[in-house]
Amino acid sequence: MYRQDSTVLILTLMLTGLVVAAKAPEAAATPTGLPQLIELYSPTCSHCQRMMPVIDKVRAQLQGKAEVVAINIIKDTAAADKYQVSAIPTLIFLNAAGKEIFRHVGEYPEGELQAKLRELGWR
Repeated sequence: MYRQDSTVLILTLMLTGLVVAAKAPEAAATPTGLPQLIELYSPTCSHCQRMMPVIDKVRAQLQGKAEVVAINIIKDTAAADKYQVSAIPTLIFLNAAGKEIFRHVGEYPEGELQAKLRELGWR
């Protein structure tokens, strides 16, 4: 029942464009030896669509320094549960050990995202 409830919530938020704050729980990720930026999105979300070129640019900038992973929560509903997604897009920053160190919910202006990457020492 929980999975259905969370899927309904995500779809409702996606359709309304509503963005809400999210608590930053410990992410259950497999350490890769590199920091990770995980983007949870839907291809039908207008905010997510506007983030796509920004994420592509960041992926190119961070090549070899950090992994950038994009997860479509419509195709992978388990990821929405795993990362406790309350709205999309959600960007989750993991350190090299796989521990969540920062989370941003909603559209993230490129300048602010770049500043966060510098703050984390990823650039």
